Amino acid sequence: MPRESGFISYSYLINEKCVKSYYQEIYINIFFLVCLIGLTHAVFNSNQKVVAFLNIEFSLYYIFPLVFCIYEFSVSFYKIYFVKGKRLIKGLRVDSDIEIKLLNGKVLILDKFSLILDNNIDFKNTGSFGEKVYKKYDFNYIGIRNDEKTYLLPYKKDSKDFTIKLLGSMR
Repeated sequence: MPRESGFISYSYLINEKCVKSYYQEIYINIFFLVCLIGLTHAVFNSNQKVVAFLNIEFSLYYIFPLVFCIYEFSVSFYKIYFVKGKRLIKGLRVDSDIEIKLLNGKVLILDKFSLILDNNIDFKNTGSFGEKVYKKYDFNYIGIRNDEKTYLLPYKKDSKDFTIKLLGSMR
């Protein structure tokens, strides 16, 4: 059996809406990048409310949208690639041990892990900086804690019991 097909066999347990929302956020991040390029061009080439500072002319008319776009691009970039990409599980394979595939494409093999079954996961020592800001998610999940990191497995509502039994038999 090819290695990738194992991740497909348990894909029906994982909530696709969560994975799709991750990819939607990537498209939004690309949109902010395009806006950032366009607004940077507009700041330096516009004729409205032009101010010269250190012999550089720029337009105050587009400063606020540019600052907003820089802020949103940096926050969404951090959230996508450093928080959700390293935490959310999009693939699951169960053999003698459990393999999880994260949203950023990394495959991890977990020998020893513990399950966190309530949505009140302690995010203080999860292994990534800044995760406390994004600890509220709009989907149901099971926490899988390995060493000092907590990974989130978004499950479909009707597959919770089977997912818990499957993961519980591997501990």
